[in-house]
Amino acid sequence: INLSVFDGQQITYYFNLTDIAGNHDIMKSSTLDVDMSPPVVNNFSYDIYRRRVSFVINVTDKNFDKVTFMDKNDPRVGSRDLCTQLRNGLCKKTISFNPGNHNLDFKLIDDAGNVAFIKNVTFVI
Repeated sequence: INLSVFDGQQITYYFNLTDIAGNHDIMKSSTLDVDMSPPVVNNFSYDIYRRRVSFVINVTDKNFDKVTFMDKNDPRVGSRDLCTQLRNGLCKKTISFNPGNHNLDFKLIDDAGNVAFIKNVTFVI
């Protein structure tokens, strides 16, 4: 069922099942929060101090799950978590990097599985 018209709303639903003989049963109604929207990135910034890079991402999403990143210049390391919670709408984290070129892709995910991307963040340590 396409629920996109209910995005950001709470809906009530139930099922009415009827078999070929005409017997039927109605399920007790349940409520569901509909979330079809990806997280919104309001601002993204980073500062480099020697080998340490401090990231700050301002995010709007009431069902936020996490921010992950992957360094495309270091294929040995897969996706890593940057933040698993927001404080006042901010994901803040400082990470140490090895010397060299870095090309990061960030993925912001909410509890419903909606995704937003920040791609090609490049810097040299």
